[in-house]
Amino acid sequence: MPLHDPAFLERAWATAAAAARSAQVAVVLGTERRVSQELRITAMVVQPDGTIAGWQDKVQLDPSEDGTFSPGTERQLFRVAP
Repeated sequence: MPLHDPAFLERAWATAAAAARSAQVAVVLGTERRVSQELRITAMVVQPDGTIAGWQDKVQLDPSEDGTFSPGTERQLFRVAP
């Protein structure tokens, strides 16, 4: 598995947000991110205007993910455009 690359992820998130804004659509993007010192599998939620609505961390990991990722601790609900 490739090493966690924050710079790559920041560019990818910005690209996804710009594409959402350009197409005026919401995006739910599967990705990973660091929370404190923990690496988490997450979904980035982007509004049609390109703003990041938030993140939903995976709370139930597959046993194969246990050694690399930490589970999230809560579930989010996102409202996207009217």
